[in-house]
Amino acid sequence: NGGATPALFHLRQNFPNPFNPTTHIPYQLAEDSHVRLTIYNSLGQRVRTLVDRHHRSGVFRATWKGRDDTGRPVAAGVYFYRLTSGSRQQVRKMVLLDGAAAAPPVAGTVESAARARKTAPARAYTILIDRFDIVPLEQRGVSIEESTHLQFTVALDRREGLVYLREGRKQLFVDAYVVDELTGARRIQHQPVKVAGNPVIRSEFDWENLYIQMRDAPLWNPVEERWELRYWGRGIGVDGIGTFLAVSNDGLKWEKPIVGEFEFNGSKENNLLTPMSPYDLFLYHVLYDERDPDPQRRWKALIGDTNPRPAASPDGINWTFLSEKRIPAGEEGFLIYDEQSGRFVFTLRTIHDAGFGGQRAVNISTSRDFVEWTDPVLMFAADARDQELGAQWLRRITADRAYRQPLVNDPEQYNTQVYNMAVFPYEGIYLGMPTMFRTSGTSRRVPWGDGYSVPGLAVSPNLRDWKYALPDERPDFLPLSPLGEEVFDNAQIEPPSRPVRIGDELFFYYTGAKFRSITSSGSFAIHAAVLRLDGFVSVQAGSEPGAVLTRPLVWRGSTLWVNADAMGGELRAEILDGEGNQLRPGLSLDRSTPVSRDGVRIGLRWSGAEDLGELRGRTVRLRFHLRNADLFAFWTE
Repeated sequence: NGGATPALFHLRQNFPNPFNPTTHIPYQLAEDSHVRLTIYNSLGQRVRTLVDRHHRSGVFRATWKGRDDTGRPVAAGVYFYRLTSGSRQQVRKMVLLDGAAAAPPVAGTVESAARARKTAPARAYTILIDRFDIVPLEQRGVSIEESTHLQFTVALDRREGLVYLREGRKQLFVDAYVVDELTGARRIQHQPVKVAGNPVIRSEFDWENLYIQMRDAPLWNPVEERWELRYWGRGIGVDGIGTFLAVSNDGLKWEKPIVGEFEFNGSKENNLLTPMSPYDLFLYHVLYDERDPDPQRRWKALIGDTNPRPAASPDGINWTFLSEKRIPAGEEGFLIYDEQSGRFVFTLRTIHDAGFGGQRAVNISTSRDFVEWTDPVLMFAADARDQELGAQWLRRITADRAYRQPLVNDPEQYNTQVYNMAVFPYEGIYLGMPTMFRTSGTSRRVPWGDGYSVPGLAVSPNLRDWKYALPDERPDFLPLSPLGEEVFDNAQIEPPSRPVRIGDELFFYYTGAKFRSITSSGSFAIHAAVLRLDGFVSVQAGSEPGAVLTRPLVWRGSTLWVNADAMGGELRAEILDGEGNQLRPGLSLDRSTPVSRDGVRIGLRWSGAEDLGELRGRTVRLRFHLRNADLFAFWTE
């Protein structure tokens, strides 16, 4: 609702607060502008975008019903809502009581129960039960009275070869699963752009001047309203290893605050989050779990560089072991919470023989409660194609003096291994960054192997079955930098546990090192690189028109959206039937309104159709036509 033009840009407190599950968020705008009202959880992860459009000035009110962008109810807890208009923004806090997180997918039949309280004499109703992956059930003439219990059994849609659209969930092109045919177009893997201010964190103090590294992505601290990065390292001549804190307001400019908890050389004027400790007490992997009802266990960690033990903390500083049982693991790994499956996921180093001798590879272990962990099983290892491409890569880089040259370069010893691998959920699938250790040889001086470490990009539907985003080429995802003044990431790159979304961009914070085979004072630093939202792989066409035809899709939603860059080009679409024939004239190519701009959220329109909701449940195909354009994702709402 609009009102009289206010004098201020102002975000008001929601009401009611606390609430369950609906609340209202008032705000006012002093001038016409593009406005975005977004809800975040306490980790800083976007939960729901309530408003994202051009607004006239006035007083308005948005309503949130406690659900995320996919329509699923969220868990109880603290949430933050942010209003952005141009360069201005305001943030407030609200509390959802007794939230109910979405239940995990159920195999086989799904039984539902409904209960209604009597507010009027018994009446007849029509019940419709529908979800993106079930056969819709409609039952008419249902009588609802006080304390009536209704049970329904619905069937999962088991048709083969179909993609089930789900409102709000994006279909990416990281793999070719949704693609049936490419004509004059191709799939292109994109690399994050390294920020101009790299490195963003470097060694400064005596407790960290030998090296610093990180594996865990930064966390958003909603109380302090800042990003916090936990990194670790050692000082020259210092016994043990420590974990340190860096903070930032924008993700680019980082500071090292005085934590004042632990002494170093007789002083607490430092940013230590742990004392300098032996490696088996090393605070390696840390995350914050807002879902845990026990505030004493919300900070969680795996402690120890090898065979770690799970631990918990109320403040991220004072830790208690949850189990004496260790997870059998090598010295490399990544820890995340997987929102899609409700599990904690730990990827860890192992040794595997795939016919090329015992090599570094990656196992996976998962847990529901962070105490009991599954036995690690093999998840990812280098294959013969990796050996072939790795040898070609080593020959190219050792012939290019713009890059760091290894101490040992013996083509007879060229070998590719998987040093570690970060994995994270993304739009219903899983993405992985396997760090390819391309060894150029060993010698008495470097018996563990010289060479380079570079992350690639892989995709999986289930954390078990992995393939590279581009299986034939397998290009680098986070590439090395050439030699240069104040350049650190020219021999070794270690990725983060997952990217961080800031606005409409994905930030990848990573460790870069000048050498692979030796540890020289100050040769490690922490860097940042930025990728557009969903920008991992696109379908791309040049000056000659191209097209991509999808597999059959079971339609859900009333609007169609794309993430695309058609600046200087054009993108149009047509909706076809399941056989690829014209569905109806109003959804044909000549009725499609051309898109000639760049945006992460662009609505597609046809002159003969306003609402696509009539297609619900029908099997259709989409054909996107491109010229000088990249298509990164599409979805319905």
